[in-house]
Amino acid sequence: MELIMTRLSKRAVTTLSLLYFCAFAEGKDSVVSEWNVSFQTEGQWNISGGKAGWVNLLEAGIDLELWDDGGMEVAALSSYATGTPVVDDVQGYSNLDAGEDKAFRLMKAGIGHTFDDKFYVFAGLRSMDEDYFNTPITSFFTGSSYGIFPVVSMEYEVPTFPLSALSLHVEYSPDDNWTVRESLYNGVASDRLGRQFRFCPASDGLLNIGSVTYAHEEDDDEMSPVYSLGYILEFGGGEGGVKSSYWANLEQPVAEIGESVVSVMLQGGYCQRAVEESRGYAAGALLVSDISKLDFSVGLAANRAFSVAGADETDVELMVDVPVWEYVSVQPAVHCVIGDGSCNVVGLLRVVFEIGG
Repeated sequence: MELIMTRLSKRAVTTLSLLYFCAFAEGKDSVVSEWNVSFQTEGQWNISGGKAGWVNLLEAGIDLELWDDGGMEVAALSSYATGTPVVDDVQGYSNLDAGEDKAFRLMKAGIGHTFDDKFYVFAGLRSMDEDYFNTPITSFFTGSSYGIFPVVSMEYEVPTFPLSALSLHVEYSPDDNWTVRESLYNGVASDRLGRQFRFCPASDGLLNIGSVTYAHEEDDDEMSPVYSLGYILEFGGGEGGVKSSYWANLEQPVAEIGESVVSVMLQGGYCQRAVEESRGYAAGALLVSDISKLDFSVGLAANRAFSVAGADETDVELMVDVPVWEYVSVQPAVHCVIGDGSCNVVGLLRVVFEIGG
């Protein structure tokens, strides 16, 4: 245990030291507009098979305002796991598992600028998660597919956790509710510094991803409706030609019970010319938030990934989020993974520590 915590401490120092350098390298006149640090640790137990594992993820990010309405954006992460995965599933029952242990992965490094509070442009290293798939209900559940649909993550070498790629990203928001996003990425993502900053469309191809989102923000802490339609196009790549996928996400509050809010989520996706693992995807969820004076939330979700080879997989998740302090929450979850003629029940216990300013 002492050795493991020493490793995590060294990784934390490595990540935060780089971000500290980025924040103050420009001199005393630099202004830090936003920063965040998140540490998540999760115990995993395959109740059906008896295997246990442990996964840890440290993330840190900073936006450094170097001029009016623009500056540098940097984010990085560090990961450590042992005994994972506890079940050989297709979709990934835990969105914390980054695969190979690495003390440092650079997730974002580039320059962004906002024009007239409506048009935002970013150039540099970036991951698509936060832009296209990070919404209130998708972020609540622990399953990987809710955060990025299999028709995208399984069919392309996309820049999504824990990978990133060079990108030109633009957003246009004509008002407070509507946002149009477009991104052009190098066609192969990586977590290696020697490959992340390459732009080689001839060999790697290109990825173009875009979406239209309506998100009406409420005046209080209640859940807000979110409607999103998106697509991804791959030009070149291993198969040649143009390959495409399309998806939709709907999140809608439907009722209030006292102080609690009941919301539903529906998701769907389709891949044209699917050749890897996923030709289709569908999901639904029910979330009850702000329950009692503890303000805890409970969600039940189910999804299904339709495989090219016919080996479809269904994952049913029951998730609870209990805030125990201003910066700390405890999140137990249970997954029932059904596929390949078997059913595995996996229990998770996640503790989240987040600060920001």
